[in-house]
Amino acid sequence: MSVAVASCTLAEIFNQQTIKASDGSQITGALTIPEYQRPYRWGDVQIKKLLSDYQLYLDDIAQSDAKYGYYLGSVILHQSTENGCLNIIDGQQRLTTLALIAFVQSLAKTDSEQSSEEHSPFELQLSYDSPESQQQIMQNLAWLQNNATNQIAAFDAAKINLTLVVTRSEDDAYRFFETQNTGGVRLGGPDIIKAHHLRAIDRNKQNDFARKWEALGDLNPVVGALVKGRYWQKLNNRQVPSHR
Repeated sequence: MSVAVASCTLAEIFNQQTIKASDGSQITGALTIPEYQRPYRWGDVQIKKLLSDYQLYLDDIAQSDAKYGYYLGSVILHQSTENGCLNIIDGQQRLTTLALIAFVQSLAKTDSEQSSEEHSPFELQLSYDSPESQQQIMQNLAWLQNNATNQIAAFDAAKINLTLVVTRSEDDAYRFFETQNTGGVRLGGPDIIKAHHLRAIDRNKQNDFARKWEALGDLNPVVGALVKGRYWQKLNNRQVPSHR
């Protein structure tokens, strides 16, 4: 398994800066979301938790002489050999939410404030084809603008640290995808099944099949029934745990 590990700031990864890994290799490229990823599902509950944790960090450094950044955790990426992009395998929910926060933060600043800002604004070119993701993004943008403009004013992407785990093969990335969970919303059975099957489809057809899958809606009841049904005869209709 070929894996590179590096420490960086959120600003560095958002600005596509070259990051030196622990093995001496260089990590660079635009962040992208592969089609087999689950939709963006963080809501106000997870956003409130993120804002609260960051405020605790600000309060802590304000009461001490120590200078350290807010640790976001690890993010797993797959370096594509085709286009050099960094496919987000684990961390989509956190990174998307922070990108939304940065966007709302930039809207709240006047032109004069932007020109005097030490760290220039960044622009991400992330694409979200899933209608569920698009709807959740619009809801979260509205919530942030109506409820959290004062809290996010203090966010500084240059002081948010994270660990990058970058795989060099798609197989390694897929293994990570199957086993890793984000802190806010766990992977469900349908998400893993979707990833498993989309991976076997030709790349030029993955977008169409991904859209068809998302159009089916909530598949948890179907997956639960299929998984339980396989064991009903063997277990004589005994109650079995949920597929989750």
